[in-house]
Amino acid sequence: MKQKIKIYLIIIFSFALVFLIIVPLRGWGLSILGLNGRMQSSLLGVILYYFLMMWITSKYREKTSPKSVLICALIGMSILPLPVHVIDFTPTLGTLFEYIIHLLIVIAAYFCYKLELKSKIIVSIFILVCGFWLSTTGNKLWQNKLNYGSFTGALEAKVVSVAPEFTGEDGQSVFLSAFKGKYLVLDCWYTHCGYCYQDMPHVQKLYEKYKDNPWCINI
Repeated sequence: MKQKIKIYLIIIFSFALVFLIIVPLRGWGLSILGLNGRMQSSLLGVILYYFLMMWITSKYREKTSPKSVLICALIGMSILPLPVHVIDFTPTLGTLFEYIIHLLIVIAAYFCYKLELKSKIIVSIFILVCGFWLSTTGNKLWQNKLNYGSFTGALEAKVVSVAPEFTGEDGQSVFLSAFKGKYLVLDCWYTHCGYCYQDMPHVQKLYEKYKDNPWCINI
């Protein structure tokens, strides 16, 4: 019994460790082959979770059942992100899709392990290709839906009759109506947004180009 508990703890720790390895990539501002940090995190997770599940299931097949490995794997990969998604659901919707992808990959690996070698290879390739598509194109569609309200990212132009107001960093109210007749650039971002950091050089160039133009205002 003690040996089984030790095995279960090793599995849980292993899958939790994968999460700790991939999560820093989300805020990484470096794009690789057109993949942003969130896509890199999701894709690396697909690869690591899948092969870790296959390897651990094979390693402990004589000491515990594949079903027990699956349960421990799901606990390990959920023990850190799931409470965050439950407590802070709306703000973490951006990474919820990645979490779901990784859950599906681990479950798929569980069923794939039971297949014969030839079938296992074919199905593994199919699963990893699907994981790649979900981590790249699928992730982009999800982000478009969250940010723009449509999977394509297309925006519907709307004209507002009253300029909104907001509170600046100094706590003072800023009325956009005060800049009527001028071109106004608003750059809204926050410290944990990798996309925001990627766009900053472009915003800086725009600022440098028009900073001396009396008809342009930058906030």
